[in-house]
Amino acid sequence: INADNVRNLRIKWRWESPDNGIVRAENTMPFAYKSTPIMIDDILYVSTSLGQVAAIDALTGQNIWVFDTGSRKIGRPANLGFNHRGVAYWKGGKQARILMPTNDAYLWSIDAYTGEPDPAFGDRGRIDLTLGLGREVDRRQYSVISAPMVINDVVIVGSSINDVPRNKEAPPGHVRGFSIVDG
Repeated sequence: INADNVRNLRIKWRWESPDNGIVRAENTMPFAYKSTPIMIDDILYVSTSLGQVAAIDALTGQNIWVFDTGSRKIGRPANLGFNHRGVAYWKGGKQARILMPTNDAYLWSIDAYTGEPDPAFGDRGRIDLTLGLGREVDRRQYSVISAPMVINDVVIVGSSINDVPRNKEAPPGHVRGFSIVDG
């Protein structure tokens, strides 16, 4: 694409976030749409502000599958409200996984081909990120909105906590790593 051919660009397809149906049905409003999709083998994987993950055919814009983590059900998340920035991808042998941290403090491992949770990962496809922080924390005050990183067979997640803690019991902002194979 350059100055000579940019005028020839045309829209190939548009994608409607599955969040739009939730907004209409539940009157829940996302804070902002900030997610950056990743593309693997002509499939786009993207998270949504309200905690869903979609696999989209990059050639047609059609949904291949959508998985809803249900994270919005605990109410408005800490700090920035309903928003999410992305997912990570892992492949090992014939398995491929999408790793999705959530605003309600879980980390999901989702089969990249089917959109179903990986039953071998944690408890039915997810691990509880409020555990292992050194103390009990309020799930509504601890979330992960940024895409995790994958290094070999380890998924690394940060955290999102309130910028202005309201009390000394505020959750810590640890960075942690978990086995992708079993959580």
